[in-house]
Order: sequence, then C-alpha cells, then structure tokens
Amino acid sequence: MPSLDYFYFFILKNKILKNVCYTELIYDRINKKLGIDLSKKKIEKLITEIIKNIYENSITKIDKNYYLQNIQKIFKLQSTLIFLELLL
Repeated sequence: MPSLDYFYFFILKNKILKNVCYTELIYDRINKKLGIDLSKKKIEKLITEIIKNIYENSITKIDKNYYLQNIQKIFKLQSTLIFLELLL
C-alpha cells in the first residue's frame, strides 16, 4: 500500500498542474534559456509533461513557491527539444 507521503505528493502534483500559469515573461525566459523559439502551446505542453512525470521527493517548497527538480527529465527534455526543432 502506498504511503501517505505518496498520496500527498500525488495531490500536490495535481494541484500544481491545475494552478500553473504562464506569462509572456515565462515564455520568453524558456525560449531564451533553451535557445529556440517554441510556440506558447508547445511550451505549455512541455511543462505539463515535465510536471506529470516528476518523481516523488522532487518537489521542494520554499516560502510560498514550489520548486520541481527532475535531473533525469533534463536529458529527456534535451532529446525532446532536438525532436521539436526537427518538426519546426
């Protein structure tokens, strides 16, 4: 049976997915950091997939902000970006 920590993690992850918001600054920062020009829709899909696939113990709360870390996903993200560049 999964632990209470797992249920809390699952609820928190879904709450983050429901409440994530995007601004022009976010789109610009992501494109600048990645060095490409993805559409808003592609950025939102990419971020959603990263959040959906994040592992337990990878969410940290500092003050009112949540920070997600997924080292394994970074490598997948790089591969995805290469693939997306080929589609553009």
